[in-house]
Amino acid sequence: MIKTKKKILGYEKLLPNMKNKSYNVSTLIEEWMNYTISNLEFLMKLNLFSGRSFHDLNQYPIFPWLIANYSNDTLSEKNLRNLSIPMGMMELDEKGKKRKQSFIDFYENLKLELEENYPEFEYQIYLNKGTEYLTNYKKKMLKNLKKEKNNDIISTDNINIPYNQYPYFYGSHYSNCTYVSHYLSRIFPFSFVSIEIQGNKFDEPDRMFFSLEKTFESVTSFKDDVRELIPEFYFLPEMFKNNNNINLAQDAIDINGNNISINDVIMPSWCNNNPIDFIIKQRQILENNIYINKRISILCN
Repeated sequence: MIKTKKKILGYEKLLPNMKNKSYNVSTLIEEWMNYTISNLEFLMKLNLFSGRSFHDLNQYPIFPWLIANYSNDTLSEKNLRNLSIPMGMMELDEKGKKRKQSFIDFYENLKLELEENYPEFEYQIYLNKGTEYLTNYKKKMLKNLKKEKNNDIISTDNINIPYNQYPYFYGSHYSNCTYVSHYLSRIFPFSFVSIEIQGNKFDEPDRMFFSLEKTFESVTSFKDDVRELIPEFYFLPEMFKNNNNINLAQDAIDINGNNISINDVIMPSWCNNNPIDFIIKQRQILENNIYINKRISILCN
């Protein structure tokens, strides 16, 4: 029985040494709580356990934004992201506050519409009980419909609540193949993937990954952008350098007739515009006691 569970959950697909140790999620959490593995290792293995893989750009591993300021000259604890809330709920400026409220209003409108179209459907109870509540609701609706339709409806299969009618906050995802290739567009073979996704050309210059400050501004204020990071932000400084001299702007011209130039990613001033310094600070913050000491509370919540 245990072996069957491991096979279903994919434990045997990780690494040979993990298989020999009967490695599972409980073992991973235990190692993390006992400080025998780093935060980086924990997040990487957690991604693998969840079914994410470097072999599938649509299921690529996900890492969080940790720094919430890319315009200051220095960093402080105040500049760290609050990990208890998703990107879409961040309120760093007025744009962020308006975006958050628009997400909430959108959710509430969908919830109201669901309740109007499906009487007596308690969405909050459904969130708590899931399939059990939905099955009982359909049986109840079936009983009422049989009375109204003279038994024409004979199965709960005729009662269907379309998935897109369930309330949700975000219409975009925090990770997909476009975002991954967007971040890694300066590195082969991701450059080719980025070109292919955009129709045999790179994306428009103002939509390319050219500035960390602009990217963070986008993910904290634009309604269609709630993306997180990829693991390479914590160990691959080369992703920020155009070492292959790729024509990322595709000979684009601005309104004044000048060629638009996109080369290396513009880095924050607090890392001296140096990708290596940026990676070092990222790793230091990821493994900092500020986050390590919150392990138990984050896990429990």
